[in-house]
Amino acid sequence: GCIGCGCLSRSDCPLRNPGDRLGEEGTGARLLEDEQN
Repeated sequence: GCIGCGCLSRSDCPLRNPGDRLGEEGTGARLLEDEQN
């Protein structure tokens, strides 16, 4: 099942993981914090 990582493209994700709110924000791991140097 979907873990909300947003790994699929916006066009594919709704087909396989309907309701993935994190996927709407873009691809990749949306919950990881940006590391600032």
